[in-house]
Amino acid sequence: MTLADLTAATVNNDYSDSVMLALRPDLDVRDCFSSLKVCTEETDELHITLFYLGSTEDCGGEPGKERLFRACYGHAISGVEPLKGKANGFGVFMNPDSDVLVALFDIPYVAEFRAALGDQCRAHGVPMREEDHGFTPHMTVSYNDDRIREVPDIPVGGGAEQEFGSFWLVWGEEWNEIVIPSQVKASVALTATEGLQAPIPATAVPW
Repeated sequence: MTLADLTAATVNNDYSDSVMLALRPDLDVRDCFSSLKVCTEETDELHITLFYLGSTEDCGGEPGKERLFRACYGHAISGVEPLKGKANGFGVFMNPDSDVLVALFDIPYVAEFRAALGDQCRAHGVPMREEDHGFTPHMTVSYNDDRIREVPDIPVGGGAEQEFGSFWLVWGEEWNEIVIPSQVKASVALTATEGLQAPIPATAVPW
């Protein structure tokens, strides 16, 4: 196994020069939400942000991109396992000038997964933005200039439980899928990381 084996796909979406790490629900689930009349987001844009890291310039340009890839690979082969979860309701984030409708996700151990990923980023010199709020796993469905008075029901099929067998490194318009290998493959992958900083242990979680 090579590092390329851990990058399953690269697709182009228009996120300008933003950088983030994210989970992506299955296509069938995203299709269910994008079919809602209230949804203002395209199917390909629906995601669950783990970390927003600012712009490509904030992250140090191409050298920063390499550091971020190394951090993601280190996390993927550190012993973490795929997450499982599902959408279980809607919520509203109220901003001064708009309301944001979000689908809330129940994903056990995602906080520990996220903390370990953040540790890898810091260990590889990735600049992390200071956070002034807690982490709520959610997928933005729509932005609204008016106050939201009621929320829809979860669409049929939208609440299906799924496995998140990968996470995504979004660099500008590039969405790079980072696969979480099985434990057997992970042991092989550890021998294929010459030149990488040794991955730090993942935060202990009861899986």
